[in-house]
Amino acid sequence: MADQIKVVFYMNQFFAGIGGEEKADQIPIELEELKGPALALSQVIKESNAEVVKTVVCGDSFFGENEEQAKKELLGMIKAASPDIFLASPAFGSGRNGVATASICSAVTQELGIPAVTAMYPDNPGSELVYPAYALPTSNRAEKMINVLEDMWDFALKVKDGEVRGSAARENYIPRGVRKNEVDESTAAERVLPLLLSKIKGEAYVTEVALPKHDAVEAPKPVTNMKKATLALVTEGSLVPFGNPDKLESWWGEHWYKYSIEGLDDFEKGKYETIHAGFENANIDDDPDRLLPLDVARIAEKEGRIGKLFDIYLTTTGMETATSSAKRMGREMAEFLRSEGVDAAIVTGT
Repeated sequence: MADQIKVVFYMNQFFAGIGGEEKADQIPIELEELKGPALALSQVIKESNAEVVKTVVCGDSFFGENEEQAKKELLGMIKAASPDIFLASPAFGSGRNGVATASICSAVTQELGIPAVTAMYPDNPGSELVYPAYALPTSNRAEKMINVLEDMWDFALKVKDGEVRGSAARENYIPRGVRKNEVDESTAAERVLPLLLSKIKGEAYVTEVALPKHDAVEAPKPVTNMKKATLALVTEGSLVPFGNPDKLESWWGEHWYKYSIEGLDDFEKGKYETIHAGFENANIDDDPDRLLPLDVARIAEKEGRIGKLFDIYLTTTGMETATSSAKRMGREMAEFLRSEGVDAAIVTGT
């Protein structure tokens, strides 16, 4: 009988049942019992003479803010178990979780030489960090966990046995930025003609050189009379009341918040701050209006150049935020502003 396959599983504080954002600073730990996705995985692999011998956990914020320390501690726990396969719970569209799972999978393969597999939404920023490990594609939202775990396990067995040899498209994993030469008996002209004909006919085809896809955003119609318009202030520069009461992320933003500016003529130093991780904050903290021009907007309002300044400003974080998360938050902000009768917005970036 073949030796039992030993598996170590990683997940964040949420999937481990420890808590949500309020527990995102969870230090690396080992769980004494199988929980959540680890328990589900144990059922998936039991027919393969395999066992989850250890489950390790780390909070998303702790990992992001202490990456080297977190990886060192987690790698020590993983190495001690001598696993044959390492799996990290699917991150789906969660940017911080995706970065953490991809980073630890990459380290396990690079430093320990152990096959490592996770899964996430292709637009997740973690997808660019997973090499030389692998990430399978998922939907944006956490759904069909058991099916994703089954796919991860089947793929991990192939990696372990050296059977993953084809391209990302053939093997169904997220491209890792690796190109390999292949021998093709046909010439470039012979290959391109069928592609061209398929394109002309509107038929499906697969190009040999995939180009990046960018959404075409149609410009809105201009406001015809700003003197009667309601204007809102919006920023992706992470401007929050001092102390960051709602715990907006400093990077890999997944949330947006709204705060009242009713009766305020400017953002006072010491009452507001930016927690953005992508630039030096001192100048903004010294005068938050440098990021979001409340003072100038109030002057324009008093002089009658705009009809009214909306009494709420919106804020989020643009630092390494997943495209999918940015699109979702943009839609949510736009829907909120429209429902409040806002005609236009000044959106400041960094």
